[in-house]
Amino acid sequence: MLLLVTIAGASALYASSVEPPVCAAIEADHTTGVDATSTQADWTAVMAKGRALREKSRYADAEQCFRLAVSLVEDLGDTDPRYPESLNALATVIQAKGRYDEAERLFRQELAARRRHPAEHSLDLAIGLSNLANVLRVKGQNRESELLQLQALEIQRAALPPEHPILLETLYGLGAIQAAAGRTADAEATLRGVLTSERRVLGPEHPSLAQTLSELGHVEYILGRYTEAALLYRRALAIREKVYGPQAIEVGLTLNKLAELERTEGLAGEAEKHWRRTIGIWEATMGSAHPLLAGALNNLGMLFIDQGKTEEAESLFRRALYIQQMASGPEHPDVARILNNLASVCQRRRQYAEAEQIYIRVLAIEQAKLGPEHFEIARTWNNLAKALFAEGRYEEAESLYIRALALQEKTLGRTHPEIAATLSNYAELLRKAHRNVDARILDNRARQIDSQARRDRSMQYTISLQDMKK
Repeated sequence: MLLLVTIAGASALYASSVEPPVCAAIEADHTTGVDATSTQADWTAVMAKGRALREKSRYADAEQCFRLAVSLVEDLGDTDPRYPESLNALATVIQAKGRYDEAERLFRQELAARRRHPAEHSLDLAIGLSNLANVLRVKGQNRESELLQLQALEIQRAALPPEHPILLETLYGLGAIQAAAGRTADAEATLRGVLTSERRVLGPEHPSLAQTLSELGHVEYILGRYTEAALLYRRALAIREKVYGPQAIEVGLTLNKLAELERTEGLAGEAEKHWRRTIGIWEATMGSAHPLLAGALNNLGMLFIDQGKTEEAESLFRRALYIQQMASGPEHPDVARILNNLASVCQRRRQYAEAEQIYIRVLAIEQAKLGPEHFEIARTWNNLAKALFAEGRYEEAESLYIRALALQEKTLGRTHPEIAATLSNYAELLRKAHRNVDARILDNRARQIDSQARRDRSMQYTISLQDMKK
């Protein structure tokens, strides 16, 4: 049985085993000169033990078993279906441990083997395509990721009913890719369709439903629909705590997103509590060097920046940057996000030239990895403009504010809360340049956006809490 991976590193990781795995005994008894008959019993036992360890989140032990499984059958060649199945199993635990480059290599080996016999195991090929798409999304390679996910969907739609759980899982993966690429309208439509089908097919408390609720909540957050995002997050969190327990990595995934929303809403105490809980869960389960942990450390650092705790924030940013660069290299979008925050530390210290150089590096990563029209680029233009304005370089700063506003309006809509912040920054520049009439126009528009956002937060959005419990 193949495993469809949808959340990178979504289960706990333990560095050492509590009980000795049977795999070691099998490896000790295994001799060279393998043939298909003599290895079947050993391979079956090793794979079964590896899966059991994986279900217990003992990934280090599961990795040993799956590596042995690969070695038992690799001499038989990729004509034996056990070989790509073993590669798939190994790749899933490697990905869960945050070793994304190695996971990609293993998934590609698996696909190469399956593509030599595509008609025999087409659904397995589709799952392999989807798993590779997922790890590429985590690595920030959204274009190839989406192409692979669409290939998987084409195979599955030809072989499965339209609401089959495997097909819904792949559609969820497509929605996550669309969200990562900044195509929020597409992501929202895809994920809402998945959510409707999952409620009908899987029931109201299935873990896959929680996964979709959490990702859809993130999309609504990006779109500035904070009330709806909060409802989605809290429903996802309730399901995950019930299914997995309060210390599970999946719980941390939703807590991390909920805390981001709480910070935006000015609920600093709640945000800090949830980020500290997330960090505690992930350090206990995944160790101190997993890339998911880097994200939570970075986010807590942003909260400390808000509170003027610059030294504490910088310490978290630098720790996060080290972890992220070790896991994904220097050109990953998450590296750019952390660097963006480090640049803000420089700005607070009036180190504007250093901040400018960091922002230029961030933009190079974002434009290469996310594409030229991703909303995060507008965010960086806004930040760079603030640094240039502080240096008295008004014309350069104004050009960036104009570009940032145009991109924000195109990708987020004209009334998104982030636009109000950019308008206010631009208005400050105009006042400094004695263009007070223009500044008042921008200030008025910013206030209108803020007022509309406050009204929206008091309203019930498309998915009410009552609807979500159905």
